[in-house]
Amino acid sequence: RRCAAAAAVLAAIALPPALQAQARTQVTPFFTSFFAPLPYAKNVDQGGGIKADERLTTAPGVGLRFEIRLANSIGFEGQGAAVFAGRQAKVNSGGTSVGFFVTGNAVMLSGRFAYHPRRSNFRGIVGFGWQKLGGDAWNENNFSGATFNKSSVGGIVGFGVRANVTPRLPLDLTVESFLHSSDPANFGTKQFQA
Repeated sequence: RRCAAAAAVLAAIALPPALQAQARTQVTPFFTSFFAPLPYAKNVDQGGGIKADERLTTAPGVGLRFEIRLANSIGFEGQGAAVFAGRQAKVNSGGTSVGFFVTGNAVMLSGRFAYHPRRSNFRGIVGFGWQKLGGDAWNENNFSGATFNKSSVGGIVGFGVRANVTPRLPLDLTVESFLHSSDPANFGTKQFQA
């Protein structure tokens, strides 16, 4: 309790009065859906002359976001999410789908600025992010002789809207994209990911 009181006193002294009134912190737990619209590798040899595109799987996830409002219309957000995305290869040859699917996961961390237009429930997002792949899909012991590039960095862009379901329960819908180039399976060619 003493540390909290000391921190409050230091914040009151350190922050100018105008900024004290504007500085607000909000923590939001959330559920998310992860989509990988673009493959990270194209025409990968699957054996027997069959080639397929490889990509991360669509998956659910959970996360936590905190926001510090720096001004009435500008905030800084930090966000972390864990999604249960695996690895898949799929090719459609003669009406028959072939390929593989391996379970995995990804941890995604980001820091970004949010712009809140006045008198609006919308916000725009721009920042940077980091992604780390894990699980069976990215365990080198499961793939003889394989080495993987399990992490990547990139930019974050997006937008969100907030509506109050009840006076104490807001609903926040956000769409964002992690823009980066990666070669997680180490095939030697980086593909743009969004």
